Amino acid sequence: MLSAAACSPPGEPAPAVAETAAVTMTPVASATPSSRPGPRGEVDWDSGKGSPSHPNVDPSPVGWYPAAFPADDSRTVYLTFDDGPSEYTPQMLRLLRKNDANATFFIVGTQVAGRESVIRDALREGNAIGNHTWDHPDLTTLRSAQIKDQLARVAEVAPVGPCMRPPYGAVHEVSGRVAVAMGFQPVMWTGQAFDWRPTATASQVEKDIKAATRPGAVILLHDGGGDRSGTVQAVSRLLPFWKQQGYAVKSIAACRVSSG
Repeated sequence: MLSAAACSPPGEPAPAVAETAAVTMTPVASATPSSRPGPRGEVDWDSGKGSPSHPNVDPSPVGWYPAAFPADDSRTVYLTFDDGPSEYTPQMLRLLRKNDANATFFIVGTQVAGRESVIRDALREGNAIGNHTWDHPDLTTLRSAQIKDQLARVAEVAPVGPCMRPPYGAVHEVSGRVAVAMGFQPVMWTGQAFDWRPTATASQVEKDIKAATRPGAVILLHDGGGDRSGTVQAVSRLLPFWKQQGYAVKSIAACRVSSG
C-alpha cells in the first residue's frame, strides 16, 4: 500500500487559502488561464515540469487543458481522486451515488489486486478510471521504456481509460510524449487541498476546494495513500455545496472507457 510520503512531496509550503466568502461570488470564467494556448495534442510539457522535491502546486504545462478538455463545459466541476483504489474508494462511490455525481479515479497498479470489483462498480456507475502508473514513480527520472512499462502494466490489470496523471504532477517532454503516443492523455489539475498531509483536516480540505471551485475546475483529492477519512468527510459536504451552487460534477470525458 502506498504511504503518504510516497504519494506526496515532502517539505512543500502550506497553500495559500482564499477567504471563504469568495466562494459565494460568481466564479471566474477560465479554470486555467495560463494553459489556453496549444490545440489538442500540441502541449509544451517541459513548461510544467516539476518534481517531488520541487513541485508545481497546480502544474499547468502550456496547452494541457484544451488537449484534455476540447469542449468547454460551463458550470461543471471535474472531481478527481488519486492513489486508489483503497478501502476509502467505496465510501467515495456511495457519496457520488447519493449526490448524482461522477468522478475520475486515477489508479495505481499495485493497489488493484483484491479491489477489482471496486473498479467495476465505479465504471458501472458512470465514473472514469485513469492511469496513475504502476507504483507511483517520478516519471521525469525514468527512461522512455520505463515510462511505457509503468503505464502498460496498469492497463494489463484494470480497464483504464485513455488518460493518465503523472505522479506528483511531475511531467516533462519525454514523459508527456510517451504517454500521448500510448494513447494516454495527461490530465493535470487546477485546484487541490493537500489532503495527503497528515495535518490536513476535513474543514481545511473543504475550505480550500471551495476556494478553487469555478467553471471547468479540475479538482485533485486522494482516495488512497493513507488515512483519507478526512477527505471522505470533506467530499460529503462538497458534493451538496456544488449542487446548491448549480454545478454538475462529472467524470472527465477524455478518461472514459470506450464501450465499443
